[in-house]
Amino acid sequence: MHVIYDNLIAVLISGFLLLILVQLNRNGNQTRVNTTRYYAGRAQATSFIETLQRDFRNIGSGVDAADDMISAFQWDQVDTFIEFYATIEPDPEPPAAPAPVKRIRYEKVSAPDCQTRVSRTAPPVTIPCFRVVRSVYDGTQFVEEGGSMDTITDFAIDVRRANGASAASNLEEARAIVVRMEALSPLGEDGIIKRTRWQTRLQPTNLTRKD
Repeated sequence: MHVIYDNLIAVLISGFLLLILVQLNRNGNQTRVNTTRYYAGRAQATSFIETLQRDFRNIGSGVDAADDMISAFQWDQVDTFIEFYATIEPDPEPPAAPAPVKRIRYEKVSAPDCQTRVSRTAPPVTIPCFRVVRSVYDGTQFVEEGGSMDTITDFAIDVRRANGASAASNLEEARAIVVRMEALSPLGEDGIIKRTRWQTRLQPTNLTRKD
């Protein structure tokens, strides 16, 4: 009887240890997956922010001070876009050639496949997601050249005067650009950090040439 009892305990302990090992392996795999997702999402967000900052700091570069630097701006419940002129990078041939001036557009568009839950109540409350499309005018139409991830939960741009007041009604008086962004964490609602936020105020030096 003791032999059977001892063997039964040994079997139970072995099974328990096996379950622990399986769970540890599963957790390890999930951790690796989460880490990959996190760094991939972070890399995409960083690349988008760096491009946006470069473009906005270059507003008006290569443009005559008397000409439009910000050509169009609308940010309300219907339209959400800004268009401006800037140089992106100089032509490689010849090296002394002036950098080409591009017409660039940033627009917030809906990302219907993304819905993020913001409460665990029944029914759960959800908010829509967006992506920000970056386009460059090719002489005929705007062609998409980059943009954000499709998990943006809030994105807003405002053009400001030197005193901080809005310049939306008179773009000639714009001297600064304020950008606010909120995005769903790469790990989603299951992560410790649900959403991340970023905000900046950029002062393109070329806009001051209008003073």
